[in-house]
Amino acid sequence: MDLEQATAMPADLGVGVAVDLDPSLWLPGPTTQTPAEWLELARAGCARDFGIILDSSEGAYLTELLEDFAGRELFGQFRFLRLRSLTDTPLVMQLGVFVGAPEGELAATLTGLDPDVTYYDREPQVDMIDEERALRRSIAYQVIDGIRPVVRYHRRATEIPADVVLSCAGADLRAVAQGLGELDGLARAVWLVDESGTRH
Repeated sequence: MDLEQATAMPADLGVGVAVDLDPSLWLPGPTTQTPAEWLELARAGCARDFGIILDSSEGAYLTELLEDFAGRELFGQFRFLRLRSLTDTPLVMQLGVFVGAPEGELAATLTGLDPDVTYYDREPQVDMIDEERALRRSIAYQVIDGIRPVVRYHRRATEIPADVVLSCAGADLRAVAQGLGELDGLARAVWLVDESGTRH
């Protein structure tokens, strides 16, 4: 997958986005491509990496997984899939960039809870994971068919100004616990790029 193309700036975003992700862990989803165009590239690349034939039961599973990933309704302009092998539990991280929002408005996503969902704890656990860029992470535990973590990240690039919001939800507790370091790494890898090419 062409990473530069996959993380290209949508025309209406107003700020550049660079994601220094580890391509051995994360597959960027469609942005400038249509889901069908992206799917063709992603299927071929994953089949090559995993050493499988697309016209097989493994290939059918891969196609179903990638179609679901590409077609999900998400809030963010970008999406990333962690798929290290076909036996791995997939993790989906979505990324949204919001330019010009009032300061503090999007930071509230870290502590906001869905009133229609039952949570294990009364408040999310919030931690600062990058003090230099004020990148914070929250974890809330939803009680839906067991315990399912919702992991969110937020930071504000005050120079632009713009907010970066990432979210990973829906996976089981074990998968998220084991992959938390990789989620943190992806959140740290997101940069905003202004018109002069400076990263924030």
